Amino acid sequence: MAAYAETQAWLGERDGAAPAELLEALERGEHPSLPAYILSVFYEGGTAGDDYDDTVRASLFCLLKTLTDALDLGRVEEA
Repeated sequence: MAAYAETQAWLGERDGAAPAELLEALERGEHPSLPAYILSVFYEGGTAGDDYDDTVRASLFCLLKTLTDALDLGRVEEA
């Protein structure tokens, strides 16, 4: 439940941003994480693209973020 609450808080900090805005934040590297990396691999090198639905990609990110936070796998350490 804590991971879900963290994801909700992260979304709350963005004041109800549209899915496209959340994905743009990921492209700018504002949230380096395993979910962002998975999206970049799954969506052919990036989270942006006209061939994919923004709502689906943003929802997948939130699901992956919640899962990796629950398992303590999602944070990327800066070298």
